[in-house]
Amino acid sequence: MSAPSFPPVVAVPTAPTVVPLRHEIDLAEHNLAWVADPTRVPAPLPPAREFDQASCVDRLRHKVRVAQYGWLWDFSAAIPPGKFHPAEAEFWLAAMSGQNGRAESTEEVANQLAGATFTGALPKKLSLGNRFQSAQAVQCLATLMSTDELSDLLLDPATAQGAERWNNGSAALRVGFQHSVWPYLTATEKEIWRAKADRLWDATKWPADFYAAPAPFFFYGAMMGLRDKVAALVASWPDDLYAATGWDHSHYHCPQEIVFGLGSPAKVAEQFRRLKLTLNVTSYLRAFLAITRVGALDIVARNIAAVTKKEDAEVLAKAFACVHAPEAAPHMLMLALESKAPRIAREWLEQHPAESVAGLLPVAAQTGKLAEAAVDHLLSLKRRGSDALIASLAPSLPPEAAQRIRQLVLDVNEVVLPELPPDALPAWWREPLAQAPLKKAKPVTWLQPTDLPALTLNQQRLGAAQVAELLQALQTSAGDNPHPILRSLRSGIDADSLDAFGWKIFQAWLGEGAPAKDKWAFTALGWCGADRTVLKLAPMIREWPGEAQHQRAVAGLDVLRTIGTDTALMQINGIAQKVKFKGLKERAIQCMDAIAETRGMSRAQLEDRIVPDCGLDERGRRTLDFGPRQFQFILGPEMKPMVRYPDGAIKPDLPKPNAKDDAAIADATVAEWKLLKKQIGEVAKIQAVRVEQAMVTGRRWSAAEFDQLLVRHPLMVNLVRLMVWATYDAKGAVTATFRVTEDQTLADATDSPFTLPADASVGVLHPFQLASQPAVLEQWGQLFGDYEIVPPFTQLGRLVHRLPPEFKGKKALTHFASRPKLPAQTLVFGLEKLGWQRGIPQDGGGVNEHSKQFYGANVTAVINYLDGFSVGYWEGAGDQTIEHVFFVPGLYTPRMYPDHKNALPLEEVDPIALSEAINDCELLLAKAK
Repeated sequence: MSAPSFPPVVAVPTAPTVVPLRHEIDLAEHNLAWVADPTRVPAPLPPAREFDQASCVDRLRHKVRVAQYGWLWDFSAAIPPGKFHPAEAEFWLAAMSGQNGRAESTEEVANQLAGATFTGALPKKLSLGNRFQSAQAVQCLATLMSTDELSDLLLDPATAQGAERWNNGSAALRVGFQHSVWPYLTATEKEIWRAKADRLWDATKWPADFYAAPAPFFFYGAMMGLRDKVAALVASWPDDLYAATGWDHSHYHCPQEIVFGLGSPAKVAEQFRRLKLTLNVTSYLRAFLAITRVGALDIVARNIAAVTKKEDAEVLAKAFACVHAPEAAPHMLMLALESKAPRIAREWLEQHPAESVAGLLPVAAQTGKLAEAAVDHLLSLKRRGSDALIASLAPSLPPEAAQRIRQLVLDVNEVVLPELPPDALPAWWREPLAQAPLKKAKPVTWLQPTDLPALTLNQQRLGAAQVAELLQALQTSAGDNPHPILRSLRSGIDADSLDAFGWKIFQAWLGEGAPAKDKWAFTALGWCGADRTVLKLAPMIREWPGEAQHQRAVAGLDVLRTIGTDTALMQINGIAQKVKFKGLKERAIQCMDAIAETRGMSRAQLEDRIVPDCGLDERGRRTLDFGPRQFQFILGPEMKPMVRYPDGAIKPDLPKPNAKDDAAIADATVAEWKLLKKQIGEVAKIQAVRVEQAMVTGRRWSAAEFDQLLVRHPLMVNLVRLMVWATYDAKGAVTATFRVTEDQTLADATDSPFTLPADASVGVLHPFQLASQPAVLEQWGQLFGDYEIVPPFTQLGRLVHRLPPEFKGKKALTHFASRPKLPAQTLVFGLEKLGWQRGIPQDGGGVNEHSKQFYGANVTAVINYLDGFSVGYWEGAGDQTIEHVFFVPGLYTPRMYPDHKNALPLEEVDPIALSEAINDCELLLAKAK
């Protein structure tokens, strides 16, 4: 997942509204206790309940939860909050002491206590330092002890002695105090705590060891208002001290609770940003909200978005949902788009329509991904009747923003096409349904059919009944046996509307948290999607394995294959060529091989035939029409799509339509250009890599294939004219060199016309092949300079390397071992950027090799580096030395314990493969220390 983009702090509109806006946060008393309010009175404590020993024994048996191999007993469900009779407090302390004594089960302890007598006396011996202590112990102690006695006990470091380095027992007692005692303290009782914590305070005792728990006085002092001491301690911590979100950096120190003691909302937020503190538990998140209210919601959202485990993210998002205010809406929208808890965020937006409108209007008036999502949500709310609310709030925005909201939301008249009458349904719809009646499907609560784009055909739209039938067909179609109506969709329904329909379903599924039982919403993209879907889905497929979603990524390849357009197949091929996740890459290769076999051609031949033309004409051109004005697409430097204006100027984008342009034509053209620009950018990037690999690996085309698939291809011609080509004899020697001109003719190095022989074998010239003819290379370099032709990769100036004489008769290059060392990350990620594949981690997680396949030469280069690294532990990886570079026959796939006894003599290795491997090493070593 890419890094989330957080909404800026924006002013919420305050104009009179049709619906009252809420500005509330639902918080418990122990959350509000953090608020530095001298006028706050203690919360009322309900009267104590009578002691019912039989009920307590029953709750001990059935409601105490035992976890972690019997070590931890959770009394929270058995002991309700509030005050209770001293005898009951004694009972529960006895139950906890029985558990501390390592009783085998709650049943055993319950049997021991069922016949005992309890008078409300404090046990003579308390073992609160035991690592199994429950937070509810403090609730019991507060019933049996005075404030003076309880403060002495909990402020004494010996109380939880031995617990700090294991389960932080002192923290459990502190949580119990915060929940059951702190909110109910009077001012006099608080002063007792404050004075004792003040006397004990010693900032020099804050531990440097992340595994040591701080002394109790730090935490109770922060709770009781020692603001100056807390401020001095926090100021002594260096920036980013707690930046690591892992277990060891903040788990035992609990620095959040100290920072909460600053009291000031601005200071608390400032220190959370400076120290990179996390809100990784709900109690911290709610305390932060109690103090800062809506003034630092970006910190809350950033923490939730950073959580990689779905269950944990949803717990935090539910806690965040206690905010009922417009200021939360932009952050909820961001979490709906870019977190592991999209369902919770989406539900908040649905349940707070008025607050969503007020909070999203300022965001929608801006630009970017979040602004586009805000506009979409506002349009959805408008369809459901919130147009009056939007209209009432928009005028309070700055004039330019208000005008933008009017243009993008209020003035948008979504055309509602007439519904296709049931008796006019086409045969391609009626006959499949008659042939295969629809199976029953469970209702889907997370999808609102009214929010789906209309499915259009012949200036009409399918009715609600037909939409329901299509959803049912999608929902009940499995694997290779889809309902027959799905195979007819593209032939009858407008492609753009069908694409938008499928993508909306997919987005809703992701927003629900991608439930596995509703995977049909993902596979629906295969039947509904087109190139727009492909270009949005492919980047997600590439990233999913890194988010522990390998199976979803593999399913995504099947979706692309079902879509089956040239763009879709080209994206599968791009993943097969270059993706950092081995399993996904292998699956993509299998897909391409299977498709090639089905079509009766080689993989390379298939790759040539699935390059989309992107709507360009036979000369590789396309006119972008605004009515009175026309613009021309061109492929600019570094393969970037650009536009030639009527005056000849070349710019990266179309202008904004003006009053003289035809509005309808211009708007349609702008939409086409956005798709074209993205599509061509993707195609050019993938094809440039493919053509470079063809040069390296020695790929050859026949003259007919070269002309048809490259020169006459509307898009590829823009690429192939940026490089020098060559013809080869049967032994692989260069017989002639040439280039492709802008008018799709051929020319030689003197710029004279060149005729390609009908029986020619054509390939991308590698400079190694003309190393003995430097004059020809220089001539081509001069010509390309004169024409300002910039190849998409280094060709003519590419360094060539030959086998050093001292390695003749050897099987490995070892001279890199005497060169300077490389940092492990520089070596590993540098190799992978150059197309090398990481070895398989061994039992201890260690890796010490990378490999690169050279298809044309049918060999694989292997690099061994000394020491190696352990996956996920870069800190322990020292600087690396390239120890051996050797070559094995065939296309070697990394194995856990490789056996490279079949290394080739270096003289037998293809010289270009040898040169490229050496060149990659030299490129990396140039970055050595």
